[in-house]
Amino acid sequence: MHSITGIKEPKEKIRLYKALRLGYTRDPERQKRGLKKYGYVFDPELSSRERMVAYNPIQKKLLFVDNGTDPSNLEDIEADIVLGTAGIKHTKRYEDDHKALVKAQQKYHPTPNHTILAGHSLGGALINALAPKGSQAYTFDAAIGPRETREDILHLRTKGDVVSALAPSEKIVTLKNNNFALPITPITNTLKAHNLTNVADQPVFF
Repeated sequence: MHSITGIKEPKEKIRLYKALRLGYTRDPERQKRGLKKYGYVFDPELSSRERMVAYNPIQKKLLFVDNGTDPSNLEDIEADIVLGTAGIKHTKRYEDDHKALVKAQQKYHPTPNHTILAGHSLGGALINALAPKGSQAYTFDAAIGPRETREDILHLRTKGDVVSALAPSEKIVTLKNNNFALPITPITNTLKAHNLTNVADQPVFF
């Protein structure tokens, strides 16, 4: 078993849910520890509260994870507004993520097939726009419309989720809502439908 800077070849691949969840921790130390188990090295220079970037030096894989909206972040709120009008590519989030992705590609030189991108909600919309041709890209409950939904990306959506409601059914995989709340009301179950845990049992690994 080979070792590069203390990273051993992983016995298991990282699950989509785990990658998205690690992105949301927004804690560099926890992200570093969580990624190491799967052979990835956390990149603190290219990561931020909005994204998590890591590299697997043995498998030569780049991992780029985009988070959804942080209500306390004005740039995210602005991105949500612009997303519904001018489009995701006109947002500061897209501009920053695009620069980070380009820097990551220049730093690690991954092949397209070894470039892995994943995003939830607003992050999914960003990945839908950012993912290079030939890369492995995944979105969950992404805020994308029918014309923007790319067919070369695996899109997962929870039944009843409002944020991803405009995504065309023929281009996505619809999951059941595992988080129905009691009492059952449209508001509580709409919020539960957007919960990250709805993708936890999906066998998507990389």
